[in-house]
Amino acid sequence: MTRHQVRVVRGLPSDGMTLDELALRLDLERASMMALADRLVRSGAARRERAAGDPHTVRLLPTVAGKTMAEDYLGHQEVAIARLVARLPDRALAALGLSSRIFGAPTGGHRSQSPPQNAPYPLESHFPQPGVDIRARALPSGPSPWPSPLASGPATAGEMSFGDPAEPLGIPAMIGLATCDRPGDQSLVEAVGLAAALSS
Repeated sequence: MTRHQVRVVRGLPSDGMTLDELALRLDLERASMMALADRLVRSGAARRERAAGDPHTVRLLPTVAGKTMAEDYLGHQEVAIARLVARLPDRALAALGLSSRIFGAPTGGHRSQSPPQNAPYPLESHFPQPGVDIRARALPSGPSPWPSPLASGPATAGEMSFGDPAEPLGIPAMIGLATCDRPGDQSLVEAVGLAAALSS
């Protein structure tokens, strides 16, 4: 499952959305949205259903299996990224926290305001207060079905979800979904390296 598929499955309401609504919401061409929907249906993460009273309108609905796959993806991503963060010394961790406060702020407003729908989640609230060590989140876990934390791959930027902006995800998932397409994407490794370099 890719970040885009996770984004769609987590953001779909239980009664689904039409492909046109989804394409508009995700800023995708209709053909791209149809291809994405086809992949989700083939994988069992979503299903198509004709709208009641309108046989020409098809809605895409999430399946229980799809929601489970999306949550598993986020869980494995959080563990993989937490393991990378766990290797950072205190100064690098502080630099990473500072960068999140700089780049995680909603634009054009105060942090006390709710971010607009579709805005990337601000990272600041997911960094610890003084005396709290987020590296404790790097808990052991079973074998991951996702790529190795040190795997390389294409870097993509984008917001994390079009779901509820107030939903807490935890810092590792926040960083991962904000910066890369797969857990351990090279862009994340480079970001962690940059934080370490800035702090030295």
